[in-house]
Amino acid sequence: MFVKQLSVFLENTEGRLDEVLKILAQGGIDLLSASLADTMEYGVLRLLAKDPDKAKQILKDAGFAARIDEVIAVVVPDAVGSLAKVSQRL
Repeated sequence: MFVKQLSVFLENTEGRLDEVLKILAQGGIDLLSASLADTMEYGVLRLLAKDPDKAKQILKDAGFAARIDEVIAVVVPDAVGSLAKVSQRL
């Protein structure tokens, strides 16, 4: 299924992730999943939220760079080899 993924661009500094998550919580945003990729200077926080458009606006209003992309989401059973079976089909 296609879902909207929110990507937030962050400086790689202490407390920055915490700040984003607190802002979203205060805005009533329910997060479904999160992943973070970083380098020495910056990071990209990728989120699935119940209301990604509202989440994006809240973050933009707080001065964060954020964007929404459509991605494919797959629910994978909690069993050995499940992800391998999904990747075969891709």
